[in-house]
Amino acid sequence: MPRRKWTEEDRQFLKDNYRKMTNKELGEHFGMTAVAIHYRLRTLGLKRSARWTEEMDSFLRSNYMRMTSAELASYLGKTTGATQARINLLGLRRLKKWTPEREQFLQENYEEMSNALLAKKLGTTELAIAKKMSRMGLARNPERKWKRWTSERKQFLLDNFEVMSNAFLAEKLGTTESAIAAKMNQMGLVRKPRWKWSRKKEKFLRANYKRLSIYELADACNMPADYISNKIAELGLR
Repeated sequence: MPRRKWTEEDRQFLKDNYRKMTNKELGEHFGMTAVAIHYRLRTLGLKRSARWTEEMDSFLRSNYMRMTSAELASYLGKTTGATQARINLLGLRRLKKWTPEREQFLQENYEEMSNALLAKKLGTTELAIAKKMSRMGLARNPERKWKRWTSERKQFLLDNFEVMSNAFLAEKLGTTESAIAAKMNQMGLVRKPRWKWSRKKEKFLRANYKRLSIYELADACNMPADYISNKIAELGLR
């Protein structure tokens, strides 16, 4: 990307608004990063007050769990060290106690989820995730291709979540049921309650899949034919 040529009008806008707007907001206005704005302000000798305002503290309280200290610092025009010190002074703690349930979630999903996604799901920081993985002896296999959610995999999930169970989707996509559930939640995918498989329907399917056609089974179970075909495959019925 070519370097932006700063006009006198741009410089005046910065002088008029750098105290009212954050680096992130200024960056959005100029189509630049918050870091680039930070350096431009330094070049122009424009410094914000070092005092922490009530508005800044409120922003910290609202966002310290979902943003890193570096991100908060960039947004607020502060240093990372000063931001972390303020977080500590306000008594804000990111870390949650590692319960057996949270450790189990980490154990089941560390191969399929990035540290950033794990941190978001568990309400902690990426650093805390990395340290906990180290303590638990969890290391991703460098020879294994980590399966990211490509556009093709997302499309497969979108096309099939209504007709496949999480277990079957996980098998098809080479991931875990927890990873499937998390991605469905992220994409806003919700199955219609009337199409959920019950034990009674599974029992009926096992007992009748050989003598009834797919469409007869679909009518009897009040489910789409695709559901029936996929469930037969999932249950290994031939």
